[in-house]
Amino acid sequence: MQVSEVNVNGELLSLFTEVDWPRHLSTDVSGHVLVAEHGSDRILLLNDSLQLERVLVEPGSQQAKLRCPRRLSYNESTSRLCVLHSGGRSDIISLFSLR
Repeated sequence: MQVSEVNVNGELLSLFTEVDWPRHLSTDVSGHVLVAEHGSDRILLLNDSLQLERVLVEPGSQQAKLRCPRRLSYNESTSRLCVLHSGGRSDIISLFSLR
């Protein structure tokens, strides 16, 4: 799978191919792209050229038992990331402080 940016004429501008089953994308005012990576249980932060800047949330980390993230929302004024992910029989909404 990949994340790509194209212009209105369909010409490829940027491409990120190192993503495992992206389920949801969000952007911030700086042009970053946040990717809910369902296949690897991570949240990625790409820069405005679609290059990996960092992994915001990793699977099995102390901050979360993130599993199959499906939706995300980022609030820049509070630096909080809200992620909907699988909790087995029911979904879980986790809130992360990224400060």
